Amino acid sequence: MTSFSLLQKKTIEYWYNETLLEDNFPTPNNKFLSSQFKNILIIGSNTLLNFYLLKQLLKRDDCESIYILNKFTIDEQQEKQNIFQAIESLTGAEISKDDREKLKLLNSDLKNGQKMFGLSKHIYENLSSTIDIIINSGSIVDFSLSYELSKIENVNGIKQVLKFSNSNPNYLMKIVHLSSISLFFNNEKVLEEKDLPELGLLNGKYGYYQSKTISEYILKEASSRGYKILLIRVPTLISIEKGVVDEFDLFISLLKKSLSNGIFPDMAHFENYNVVQVEWFSRVLFKLITDNSLVIQENLNIFNPSHFTQIRPIVHTISKEFNIPTINMDDWISHIGLSKDISIKNKAAIVNFFCKQKKFISPMSIKTWNYLVGINEHSNINIDYNSFLKFLNIDLNYKKNSLL
Repeated sequence: MTSFSLLQKKTIEYWYNETLLEDNFPTPNNKFLSSQFKNILIIGSNTLLNFYLLKQLLKRDDCESIYILNKFTIDEQQEKQNIFQAIESLTGAEISKDDREKLKLLNSDLKNGQKMFGLSKHIYENLSSTIDIIINSGSIVDFSLSYELSKIENVNGIKQVLKFSNSNPNYLMKIVHLSSISLFFNNEKVLEEKDLPELGLLNGKYGYYQSKTISEYILKEASSRGYKILLIRVPTLISIEKGVVDEFDLFISLLKKSLSNGIFPDMAHFENYNVVQVEWFSRVLFKLITDNSLVIQENLNIFNPSHFTQIRPIVHTISKEFNIPTINMDDWISHIGLSKDISIKNKAAIVNFFCKQKKFISPMSIKTWNYLVGINEHSNINIDYNSFLKFLNIDLNYKKNSLL
């Protein structure tokens, strides 16, 4: 299997120092927090979640403009067209001409962690005078990189987001930062929602997870200095209706691909592995973002609160009904790793790494549960057997085809 670049062991002092903001880092000085929702900046790539969220934001009447800051490699108009096509294909929603006019694209290479997002001073200052709220989903997801390389975007980029939120002299911009529940791998105890991943357990993790953990600590420090931040940890998301999984949700995408080879893993290492419908999560995220009454400077773990949708029993039921054999997880990972497809081999190596860890999902607090009850998003949202069957595109005409 492909070997990935894991960081050499660092001391706890090293990791602690990485979490600190510089003494001269700008302080908001109790500036008024913008309560407007007219102009939005989305930082990050075109993920499955972003397409669903964009649909709701574009259709909001009081939303005047949405800026997307990302690295674009094609003509702006063609990129916009691709975005609208993805939204309509995934969500079934038609975006009107007026709503389409709200979308603005800003080309920036976030991977370089550049000051002012790599924008010109003129564009940066104009953006600063316009934006009310920042939705940050930008990160480099490359498991082959060390921490030192991953931090360029995932850590240094966070500092640029903080500075931008404080760049308007008249008000402070609210930051909604999207992190991941999957950071809580191999913890020695079950963490509470308010907790952060333990620094003492970062050695041996992929640089991506190390950098995402450090970024959460930096945001906590920034909150203590007066920045207004809502940190939301995102679970594994799938679209049941469209049979789509985010390309970064490695295990589910591998599980879906393994069907074509007529074999399933026994899920022994994923006894409590859960997924959430992106349709539901995007609705909740939209309500969280647009709720000015919500107390910020919180860490929220948002997943299905009615009960966990555990994939293991569903996979076992599918296997039994369709006579799809299951094999030991380790054997399955080795089998997938024989693929001629480099991307599949790489994903298999990553899953193999996580299978050696113990995973604890930080629980949802009573406060978060009550909030979901209050917005009527707390029940009847489970992913059942028939829905997952549809997601995996299994029917009675199921045939085996070689994946390798």
